[in-house]
Parts: sequence; structure tokens; C-alpha cells
Amino acid sequence: MGMGRAFVALSGDASSPFWNPAASAAIDRTEVIAFHTSLFMDTKYDCLGVAYPLDLGVFSLSVGRLGSDNIIGRNENNIFTGEFSSSESQYGISYARAVSFGISGGITLKAANQRIGEMSGTGFGADLGFQYKPSFLDNLTLGLAFNDLLSPGIKLESVEDHYQTLSRFGIAYSRGLSDKISSLLSLELTKSSGRGAGFHSGVELTFYRQYALRTGIDKGRFSFGGGMVYKFVKLDYAFESLENLGGSHRISFGFTFGKSLSKGREETRARIVERERENWLNEIRSEQERRLEQLIAAADSLKELGTYDDALGYYQRAYLLDSTSVKARIMSDSMIALVMERAVLSAGDRKRRELIAGRIGSAMDDFRKGYFNESIAKLNLLSEIDPGNKSVIDLLNTVGETRAKEIGDRAKTAGRYEDEGDYLNALSEWNRLLALDRTNNEAAARIAELNKQIEADRLIANAVTALENRRYMDAADYLNRARGIRPESETIKALMNEAMAKSAPPTTLEDIKTSSADWENYLLGLENYQSGDYSGALQTWENLRTSYPNNSELDKNIDQARQRLAAESGR
Repeated sequence: MGMGRAFVALSGDASSPFWNPAASAAIDRTEVIAFHTSLFMDTKYDCLGVAYPLDLGVFSLSVGRLGSDNIIGRNENNIFTGEFSSSESQYGISYARAVSFGISGGITLKAANQRIGEMSGTGFGADLGFQYKPSFLDNLTLGLAFNDLLSPGIKLESVEDHYQTLSRFGIAYSRGLSDKISSLLSLELTKSSGRGAGFHSGVELTFYRQYALRTGIDKGRFSFGGGMVYKFVKLDYAFESLENLGGSHRISFGFTFGKSLSKGREETRARIVERERENWLNEIRSEQERRLEQLIAAADSLKELGTYDDALGYYQRAYLLDSTSVKARIMSDSMIALVMERAVLSAGDRKRRELIAGRIGSAMDDFRKGYFNESIAKLNLLSEIDPGNKSVIDLLNTVGETRAKEIGDRAKTAGRYEDEGDYLNALSEWNRLLALDRTNNEAAARIAELNKQIEADRLIANAVTALENRRYMDAADYLNRARGIRPESETIKALMNEAMAKSAPPTTLEDIKTSSADWENYLLGLENYQSGDYSGALQTWENLRTSYPNNSELDKNIDQARQRLAAESGR
């Protein structure tokens, strides 16, 4: 009321079903609102609304009563007959949801009751409403509603009266004036059957997103009001002047509770992503368990054949795959003891036996820890000390083969992590591989690339934070650096468009015309669009938007091309 009753295009609350049921589609948390309006001659208008948002839409219940009590009754002879009451009540259940392309729709099914003294009648009807928020023009909303589109018929005695259908069309535009102040303009035209059109207008200023001042014109009558929001509670007051009847006061009180629907969706998406990641990790763990069983089974077979060097290689690979495997650890230690003893006994003479016995333990200790390069270096030294010692040569071959197979396993594991976008674990695996083979060019290249991708993720996260804090130039800087790493990233392009649109001054077609090359590209996009090449048109116009941000014509064209592509994909 404080904005001249120009509300058909405004964002909704739990009272929206009384004006435009589609406005309820934007409600994010369960909300309750009640308001009381004091009119002339002790007439009162009281309403209660409850809105409950779900994934499939927003459901609302509403109750309203307009009535006067203690009315003096007189008969045809002007003789006092007592006091009576007169009232009109409405009970409604509403449903609203966002459809697509910025359109929301809503419907209210309602029962209307009229009572005068002892006479009473009830009828049923319906309201229908729509809102449209064009993507090519931020902060603009169009509203259209038909109250009593299905008109309730009420019969008190012998004649049934029908409510008149009231059509509403309005437009609302909001704009931030500073970081602390925002403005809202709302205009509305109403028309009911058998009556002339009415014009409503209102303006609102909001301070610190908590306090609001409002004023408006309601069919020539002046109104004003204000409100405040504190956490989950909101309180509003409005006044409207009534010619020859004084004024009308309205007080409303509302509160929200429960979980935010949008946050709930984000949490659901996060749980799905986490569940998918956990499933993927479970698959990796299951594969590792199968691999562990295969390695131990192969090692057991080789041990039974007496090829202890080969058995040692498989037991050690099993231990490196799962250091908690007791069997892999015990059998690896057992095989190490056997091959060490055999290498010492195979020495050519006593002096060589003493040298090998003193040094082979260190080589095998490195092998046990996965330090294959160090172990190979020490075994090479032992083979030079005793060139004819076949046991040392066999052991050297076992360590080399185990190292090569371990390198292959690390590369495969790193590749799987990369495919899943888990760059940190992939980086860890490539680093472990590079520690085994310092000359591995693939590992060095992948490590360099993964470090870039991790840096890109960090820059994008910083850009999102900067956008949330309205530091648009900082966001653009982060995104430019990230785009250098991922030039084809659609996420970076979308965020960059948002940052540029919010920070740059508006541009027009005249600005594009100043560059003959850019103007030719713009016209090429139109040709592509008209010929049905919506993807080509979209790419051309999006490339132009990086040079001409905040351009309403480009934004409109891009939005239309996307809608066409979405329609094609849905066929």
C-alpha cells in the first residue's frame, strides 16, 4: 500500500497470492505474514498468508477478511432493530513456480464468502498470474495478473452476484545507487469489467538492505510507508489518504524460518558430487584390492617355484600398493632375508662375502622403502665387487623390473585422477613417479601443467569471492590470468562476462560501428542467426561482448541464440 498498490510486478512474499500468485515463485524459505488495515467507520481488513517452497514449486495458503461490526440496523420505518455485522472473507490455496526463460506462473484456487447479518453465501473462483524477468535486461520485471478470472458467484437471497474480473499489468525496475542504497520503481495499470482503468505508481529506497522508505500514488490518492528487516523478521507500515474519509493505516508483520531452498539445492548438489567422488574412490580402492590380491598370488606362485628374486619383486609391489597389508610386509621381509643370504653365500671368496654381507642390507632396506634408485646404485656397486655373483645380478634385475612396473602403475593412477579433475592427487602421483625416474619427461610436463591447472582453480575461486564482494575489477584481473591457462573454459567466459557487465560503462551498437571489423562480425552473427546457425551466431556475439561489455543489444541477441539452441536440443 505504501507504493500506491503497484505490486503486480514486485518480488513476492507470503501475501502475494492476494495480488499476483506468480510472485510467490521467488520465495526461498518458509514464510508467514499477517497484516491489519484500519479503514473508515471501523472497517478492518485482516489477512494471513503462509508460503512453503519445495523443489517442484511454492505452495501457499491465504486467508483474508474485510468487515465491519456493530452496524446499527433499522427497518423500513427507521426503527432500530439491533446491531449486525457485514464481512467478506477469502480462503485460498496457491501454487507458483519458475517455468523457463525468466517466466514464472502461479494460480490461486479460492473460496469467497459474504455475510450480512444472518444471510450468508459462498462461491468459488480462481486467480492467475505471471511474471517475466528478461535475461537481456537486468533488474526489470513485468507482471500480469487476473484476479477472479474464474469469478465466484455468491447468492445471499434470490439473486446471485459475481465478482468482477480485475486485470493487472505492471513493470518494476530496480537499480543500485551505491553499495548501501538501492532503488525500486513500480508502475501498474488495472482494469476491471464495467469500470475505467486505474493507474498506480510507487517508489522504494532501501538502505543497508534492512530499512526501506516508500511512497506512491494509488488512483490519485497519496500513500507512503516504510519497513525494516532484521534477520528473519520484517515489519512494515503504510498510510494512504482517503478523500473525505481521513486515512487508512496498514501494519504487517512477517517472519521466515527453515532451511533456504536454494542453499538446500546447493547442499544436495554438493552431496551428489561428494557421493560420486566417494563412489569413484571406492572403485579405485576395489581395483587396488584386486590388484593387491593378484600381486600376492603371483608372488606366492613364484615363491613355490623357488624363484625368490621374482617373488620378492611382486611382494614388494604389493606392499607399496598397500602398506597395511601384513602378508605383503612379512613375505617381502622373508624374501629379502632369503635373497640376501643367497647373495652372500654365492660370493666368490671370503673377503667378497664379508663386503656383500656388510652392504647388501642397506640396499635391501632402500628397496623395502621404495627407494629403488638408491637400491639399484648400491647393488650395482656390489656387482662390481663380485661380478660373478649371479644372486646379486638377479636381485639387481628384480629391483629394476619392480621400479619400471611401479613407474607404469603411478602413471596410470595419475591419469585416472586427472580424468576426474582431482589435480592435487594427480600431482602427488606424478611427483612420486618423477622421484623414481628423474629423466621422465612426461612426468615433468604433467607436473608443470597440473600446477597451472591448480593455479587456475585458485584464480577462479578468488574471482568468485571478488564478485560476491562487488570487487569487479579484481575479479576481472583474476579471470584474465585464469583465461591464460584455460582459454576455452566456458566457466571463465561466463564469470568474465558477469564481471565486465557489472564494472564497465554501457556500450551501444554505435560503439561497435566505430570499428569496421567488429561491425562486420556483428552483421556476420546476424546472418548466421537468420540462416539457422545459432551456434555460430552465439560464438561471434560472445567474442564481441568481451570488447563491448554491458551492451543491451548484444545481450539480447546472445540470449535469443541460447534460447534457440536450447529449443533445438529439446526436440
